[in-house]
Amino acid sequence: MEFGIIIHRGTKQIGGCATEIFMEHTRILIDCGCELEGSRSEVSDDDIGALFLQKRFDAVFFTHYHADHVGLLHRIPPNVPLYMGDFCWHVLCLLAEGRNDMEQLAVLQDATRTHRISYYPAFVQIGNIKVTPFYVDHSAFLAYAYLIEADGKRIFYSGDVRNHGHIGKALLPVLTKYVGQVDVLVLEGTTLAREQTATLNEHGLIERATDIMAHHDANFLICSSTNFDSLASFHQAAKNNGIPVYILSPIGWALCELFTKTALAHKNASPLFDLRDVHSYKEFRDVWPERFLLIYSTLLGRQDLTTHKIQVAKYTGASLIYSLWDGYVQPGLPAYDTVLADFVNSFGTRAYHLHTTGHADRATLAAVINALKPRQAILPIHTERPEAYRSLDIGDTSSKVVLLKDGETYAVS
Repeated sequence: MEFGIIIHRGTKQIGGCATEIFMEHTRILIDCGCELEGSRSEVSDDDIGALFLQKRFDAVFFTHYHADHVGLLHRIPPNVPLYMGDFCWHVLCLLAEGRNDMEQLAVLQDATRTHRISYYPAFVQIGNIKVTPFYVDHSAFLAYAYLIEADGKRIFYSGDVRNHGHIGKALLPVLTKYVGQVDVLVLEGTTLAREQTATLNEHGLIERATDIMAHHDANFLICSSTNFDSLASFHQAAKNNGIPVYILSPIGWALCELFTKTALAHKNASPLFDLRDVHSYKEFRDVWPERFLLIYSTLLGRQDLTTHKIQVAKYTGASLIYSLWDGYVQPGLPAYDTVLADFVNSFGTRAYHLHTTGHADRATLAAVINALKPRQAILPIHTERPEAYRSLDIGDTSSKVVLLKDGETYAVS
């Protein structure tokens, strides 16, 4: 029986992932994402959408709610079942409401089509393919990795992963105890194209943000509205200084409420995840506080940012903490955003770039490989430097790195 993998997009780029796994007459897709800003792929979003015209898929599984993994959900035909984690589903529903996307909201709320799945030991059986989700640490809270099993063979699909977030310490113990050795590892390698520097973890972010806010009464923050680990870190830094926290976007406030409710329901939940005292922007305008942290989430439109640039000017000496990828504000890069960069630069020396990546560093990638000990192959994905996997500290296992092209079939034997 033929058991195979096709990475339709992602072998030499970050984001826009779509990976097919098939066994005889059963065919699933893991992630169906749109391209990131500035990407220049030979495989377009239209090409990914066309897959559903060329082949019959029995299911699509999503690892998490970031657009480069779920952004082409609307291109999936209505007869194809969708599977995702419960928290991922709630986030996508709130985001759809926020942009008034009633069509996508209807798809998500159709329980006959969209299925919310729990994590190990729960699993989903699609034909002769067994899919088991595992929580992994990422800048998308409660992201999934998947163990795919068929005909006695095992594939582990990492999704986006790291171990320096607030729940990151569980990564390697979970892989060792509950996953074990696999035949094929499909592993992300986002950071391999970046300069090797020490990785800032979330606790380090708290320390640095605490120090910044100790020197400024008024503080503004630009951060992803769904990067709940970092939002919790900045919230803690503000608490350390006795500074109240506000969020500009109503949907951003609702997302914080959802995160708190979900996180605190878990056993041994960290008190860091309690964001119940985050205030709305209406409350901010009611009192116009002198000391505060005001969160500008990525849900803001560029016109909104231009408007608030004028309002911010009255807070002399205010800080701005920029907690997104630097590529958005670096001239000359494909994703450069002039409006965003102008806003950040308007703070001069009071603009602080403070961000921790959602992706594993080289040491963590090596540790994942060494924990799972793939018998047959390591397939790079979500990376611009697939050849760099061979230089990781993985000993003779480096010979098992297979450099595929987008759309090439890999046989699991």
